[in-house]
Amino acid sequence: MRSNPYALFKTLMAKWRTGPVKEGAFLIAGCQRSGTTLLRLLLESHPTISCVDEMLSYTVLSKTTRSNSGHFVGYKIPIWTEQLDQAMLRPNELEPIGKVGLIPNFYSGQKILFMVRSPLDVVASMRQLRVGEWQWLEHVCRPVMEAMLQEEEFRRSYAVEIEQLRNSAIPDVGLGALYWKWKTSALLRYLGQGLPVHPVIYEQLIFDPEAVMREVLMFLGIEWHPNVLMHHRRSHSQLIEGIAIGGTDAKRALDGKSLGKWRSVLTTNERDLVLSISAPLSEDLKAIPGWDKAMP
Repeated sequence: MRSNPYALFKTLMAKWRTGPVKEGAFLIAGCQRSGTTLLRLLLESHPTISCVDEMLSYTVLSKTTRSNSGHFVGYKIPIWTEQLDQAMLRPNELEPIGKVGLIPNFYSGQKILFMVRSPLDVVASMRQLRVGEWQWLEHVCRPVMEAMLQEEEFRRSYAVEIEQLRNSAIPDVGLGALYWKWKTSALLRYLGQGLPVHPVIYEQLIFDPEAVMREVLMFLGIEWHPNVLMHHRRSHSQLIEGIAIGGTDAKRALDGKSLGKWRSVLTTNERDLVLSISAPLSEDLKAIPGWDKAMP
């Protein structure tokens, strides 16, 4: 019988939801295209919270995690999402484990907000994302996965999924699904280790933002403030012409336009491949309230 990961999470909540974040710092993790930027914008709309996006967070965290002026500081770290329980960190995802260039892990118990989103919509978003003239799936996801395939432990952990990719005629979509699974699996691993981690389901955040943000702030030990529901009316730093990293429009209010977008992006065969690769992790995530809204 499968264990219930959320039962463990509820047990840990009594321990982790009281008191401020360690040294005023907390982390925003999750697979790319899962809403980490949106959560950053919502949280930094709070008058006592500042956030550091990933253009700066990796450099800052490699040196210190202390905050100033009594503010709480959230660091967005999608690249390090699955690495927080490792002794050394890859400064970028293309650096294979055990090679030169690794840095000591900074993590020392800071609270973690872990964004989770439907693998179908994550892969659809990956497919549509472009970095200049490059497609994200081809020029980021593929080389990252090829780097991880050099690692014996990764090959052993994802042997079934790798075999599915070998037999697939749509490897780009399959790689995106494996990337989602690799990153998102860290949530259950952290819960199992007793780390202070709080799952935030993207779809639940869209459906009921006030309830979700109240839980987030309670977990962090920060008082509620309605500004977190009005990020589109607030000013934000670390933007380029009003756009955050990953193409997120800071002036766009919360809406459901991106929910179920996979239906117009992925073919039936692509949908089936994503669902096949993302299982059984998707089944385990059903224990977390709100996940039912993420899957078809």
